[in-house]
Amino acid sequence: MGPCLIAADSNEHTADSTKQPLPFCVLCAVCCVLITMVRIPRGMYEAIIQHCRSRYPKEACGILAGDERHVVQVYPMRNVEDSPVGYSMDPKEQLLVEKQMRSKGQRMIGIFHSHTATEAYPSPVDVRLAISPEISYVLVSLKQPTIPAIKSYRIDGAAITEEPVTVE
Repeated sequence: MGPCLIAADSNEHTADSTKQPLPFCVLCAVCCVLITMVRIPRGMYEAIIQHCRSRYPKEACGILAGDERHVVQVYPMRNVEDSPVGYSMDPKEQLLVEKQMRSKGQRMIGIFHSHTATEAYPSPVDVRLAISPEISYVLVSLKQPTIPAIKSYRIDGAAITEEPVTVE
């Protein structure tokens, strides 16, 4: 199915009951396509890229906290695999970040990690280890280290759906 034509015709989408602009998605009753977008403030985008570059040639990882699909905080994490082809977050560090997010009224909306030699697309391992279709999987490709590429996906079982990333 192609892009939603109703979404293309309007810059403001509203929920019928509240008439408030939808903060992160459009559910079009005509085409039934859910369109999501990850919004990252410029400084946080730069923090993600910097963290990934600082770990190069090994993979970097982290957690994105926010509300809806808007990133409000980046939590760089330590890759305990210390590997150029995989990552794993330290469970104790994850628990600490979860407590910090809870105390700030945040929730995890995404996980980011870098690919050092491949495109910004989920690997079979990334797909197998995906924990929820409700969060975004933001990938940073450092295949060309001076020109990082960032993309985001939703992973639901074997289904991989790219979602737009907006740097604000």
